[in-house]
Amino acid sequence: MIVADNSAEPTTHAILGREEKRGIEWHDIAPGRRQQNGHVESLQGRLRDQCLNEHRFRSLPEARTIIKA
Repeated sequence: MIVADNSAEPTTHAILGREEKRGIEWHDIAPGRRQQNGHVESLQGRLRDQCLNEHRFRSLPEARTIIKA
């Protein structure tokens, strides 16, 4: 199952179409109800505060190395 935040990004629509063909369930979080996905919101907040706001990554491999640490 995939849980999404109702994003209208083209990437989201492409993933949705691909996963529907595979039979994977897709559930949207109700607009304005971030607490429905509290674990992910918490992780994203910590990642942003502790890593993304502190570093400027020069490449994807560099970002992966720093985030992994």
